[in-house]
Amino acid sequence: MKKIIIFNASSFVYGAERGLLNLIKALKERFEITVVLPRCGPIEAEIKNISGDISIKRFPLPVLSFSFSPVYLFNFLFFFPLNLFYFIFYIRKHNIDIVCTNSLLLLFPALIAKITKRRHIWFARELLPNNILNRIAGLVVNRFSDKVICQSNFIKEKLYFSKKSEVIYEPLDSDNYKVYESSVIKREFNLPQDSIVISLISRVHPLKGQYEFIKKMRETLAKHKNLFIIIAGDITLVNRRNILYKRKIEKLKDENNLKNVIFLGFMSDISKIFSLSDICVFPFKREEPFGISAAEALSYGKLTFFPKRGGLREISQIYKAGCEYDTEKIMETVLNFKNIPNKSLQDIFIPGALSFSKYQSKIRLIFEN
Repeated sequence: MKKIIIFNASSFVYGAERGLLNLIKALKERFEITVVLPRCGPIEAEIKNISGDISIKRFPLPVLSFSFSPVYLFNFLFFFPLNLFYFIFYIRKHNIDIVCTNSLLLLFPALIAKITKRRHIWFARELLPNNILNRIAGLVVNRFSDKVICQSNFIKEKLYFSKKSEVIYEPLDSDNYKVYESSVIKREFNLPQDSIVISLISRVHPLKGQYEFIKKMRETLAKHKNLFIIIAGDITLVNRRNILYKRKIEKLKDENNLKNVIFLGFMSDISKIFSLSDICVFPFKREEPFGISAAEALSYGKLTFFPKRGGLREISQIYKAGCEYDTEKIMETVLNFKNIPNKSLQDIFIPGALSFSKYQSKIRLIFEN
């Protein structure tokens, strides 16, 4: 059985980590897998739920950040060579066959693979802050990879990837989802049975637009006490910018007495949120690399609003559904809302582009060849 080592930039459960879980699920029966994480975190429990045979190694990784903090620069310059030397030794000692990098924010695994002459597979799941950096990242990834897997065509185009790259959409596996009675979930979260629920599902971040959306909706929220906005997601505690952004939302909520804005934090069972929600809104301020939560919302048959740019344009094309993000249209929808019953699980998860079986076949073919 071949051995794979996968380097991941975060120990939380964001989009890249959900991709990591899909990757592990697709490969676990045919490969011996080691996952390297920067620290202890909630992703570990998710990995163990898939398989107890996955080896998890914690090591302080030099994650690329565009911070000018002296502390960050010192840590990066210290841990980069440390990781390089340690994992060259580790890969040779344990006879690792394939090195896999699950983020553009990790550079050293590519060098390790090159030095140890191992096959290197790089997943491109995100974009960098500007076109120049994306161009540089594309050149590096092309140079130091045997295969590049992009989460969307938008990422592939932005990073100018070569023919060695392939687009494989993140799948929706029906085994991961349920449909609950919304009335039951409303009781669980202490919401009135006649409430209309708008869900904002993503980590709390200035580019995700939660503050701006709530600010525009505050008068509607004040007038309609049966209208609730729930925020399913939270901040990365080590990022001061995100901390300040969440505080800004909390201040807006307190100053306007918006008790119908509720923070739920990260949810282990996202099916509850989709079953509860009447409307899902993704008020993103940037072009998203993909947008798996928007795909999930559409799969559940929810009224879903998002800017049809970047990777989200591809989501819209896959599902042939979704409304353009427009706060006026959302307010109009709320005022004229008619309840749409939850679909059964059998009606959810459109086969084809986001089929897990198709994803698994493609992934296995890449890793086995």
